[in-house]
Amino acid sequence: MQADSGRQTLSVDALALAARGKSGSDAFELKLDAPKLALSPAKAGGETLNLSATLAGSGRSVAAKLVLSGVEGNAKALKIGKLALELDAKSGETAVKAHLDSPLAANLAAQTVALDKLVGSIDLANPQMPMKQLKLPLAGSLRADLAKQNAALELGTRFDESKIALQLKLAKFAPLAIVFDLDIDQLNVDQYLPPKAAADKSAKEGKLDFSALKGHDVRGGIRIGALQVSKLKLAKLNAQLKLVGGRLDIAPLSLNLYEGSASGSLTLNAAGNQVGLKQHLTGISINPLMQDLADKDLLEGRGNVALDLSSRGDSVTAMKK
Repeated sequence: MQADSGRQTLSVDALALAARGKSGSDAFELKLDAPKLALSPAKAGGETLNLSATLAGSGRSVAAKLVLSGVEGNAKALKIGKLALELDAKSGETAVKAHLDSPLAANLAAQTVALDKLVGSIDLANPQMPMKQLKLPLAGSLRADLAKQNAALELGTRFDESKIALQLKLAKFAPLAIVFDLDIDQLNVDQYLPPKAAADKSAKEGKLDFSALKGHDVRGGIRIGALQVSKLKLAKLNAQLKLVGGRLDIAPLSLNLYEGSASGSLTLNAAGNQVGLKQHLTGISINPLMQDLADKDLLEGRGNVALDLSSRGDSVTAMKK
């Protein structure tokens, strides 16, 4: 391998690298095979490049492979006909297989990269899931400007009756700042979750820890046309999120439910494990709500409810005090 930064040239001929080792109790292996690659301001070309990595440990394994083929263009307009990524991972009873490929365009001088035709799929299998296996087709694009430290991802998928569209932007890499927009036409969460196990009254109550909220800058919106979760049927959910300084604010938080509507806000704060909820429920039909929520047929009519709750503590019991 020969490289000249002054002339902006790179030449690789029959390069093969391999490494093995351990990270804790996990064993890893890396392999690189680059038969031929030539890059200069005038021209770029080469043969298929293969990079593979494996990681194996107690009850888990990961195998990943990256293939680059069809290199052409030059240093300022580098084109790769196909970038393909394969992933095969297992952890306990869960198995994940993923495939992504796209042509790639890059400007090495400007430090920009574009994958404009991302296509692929993710297969998820677990015997504990009601459907046992879930396959998600993927389509989208990815662009990154390394000099300006920003990136944009657009990704769409569909499974069963749900259509999902995600837009994700990284405003800066360090510290990481994320802006996202998630749009789902309909989603039934219940059909993807295993049946609830009977409550163990002797089990020790778990601690609430909001420390995961710290150190992030995330802003975005979530819209769901129709949602079912824990038998509750919701519609036109709209939530705007802001996570900064260890505090998550969801406001506005609005939705329709049981012939009525709800609007308000939700706040979680890592400082002192604080929770705040404000909601105004208007025109709610009581009977179908109670049937789905508690499986009880007790009341008829409609109701309005105003909630303004705040609490803090390291457990649900402490929150209730």
